[in-house]
Amino acid sequence: MASEDIGLADNKALPLAVSAFHACQAIGMPECDTILAHCITYMARAPKSVETYKAYNRVKETLRNENPWPVPLHLRNAPTTMMENMGYGLGYKYNPDYDGPVDQIYLPEDMKDRDFFADDKEQA
Repeated sequence: MASEDIGLADNKALPLAVSAFHACQAIGMPECDTILAHCITYMARAPKSVETYKAYNRVKETLRNENPWPVPLHLRNAPTTMMENMGYGLGYKYNPDYDGPVDQIYLPEDMKDRDFFADDKEQA
């Protein structure tokens, strides 16, 4: 529920659920019933959003139904000279080498402008 039903509407829900799970493992019943009640009450009162759930399902459907796309060459590892000569890794920008956001395409050319959240934005 914390991830599927609440999701991005309250990013504290999942860490709370995981913490409650660990606390109940450590303390055991019946003492952890208050921990469970706390978690359940929080989840019930939390705002709900299935935006990520729907978007991820659209991603999976796209991957199932459309042709697979090649990984862009600049993202491919070049462990051999042949792969290096083929352009693997050419132009790759290593994010930790930059102070700010890196302008780099991570999706195949046919996918770079896809927005799997778009349907949710249109309904908002």
